[in-house]
Amino acid sequence: MPARFWERLEAYAKWPGFALVTGQVADELIGYTLGYRLPNRSAWWRGFRGDVDPELLVENGERTFAVTQLMVLPDWQRRGYAKQLHDALLHDRTEERATLLEKPDNVPALMAYLSWSWQRFGQLQPFDDAPVYESLIHDAGNRS
Repeated sequence: MPARFWERLEAYAKWPGFALVTGQVADELIGYTLGYRLPNRSAWWRGFRGDVDPELLVENGERTFAVTQLMVLPDWQRRGYAKQLHDALLHDRTEERATLLEKPDNVPALMAYLSWSWQRFGQLQPFDDAPVYESLIHDAGNRS
């Protein structure tokens, strides 16, 4: 894996509420998902584009869990493993909602998330040189 992945993983692991779930079949790692709780006054929503109540973009350190990665190796995709990883990551979360960002051209991932009760929230460009992502929200009362 690229060095930047490990740098990011080490940084994420220091955030409050960090969680990592791995998937294995016969001792082979086939996928993983991870995320963390957005801190008080998080900059996560910087670059948000959408028509929502501005209060929904304010973080208090307890409100939102950010799913930052979900990956299943190509040979194991389309077998339900991504959903199992997703559900395991969100199962015992105490936050009222979860959020994630997805590239708009990743139609299979977007359709999967929408079928798992995620809702389109708006778009987000976190940095000037970053792509514009679809921002999705998942309510705590609807975690599976």
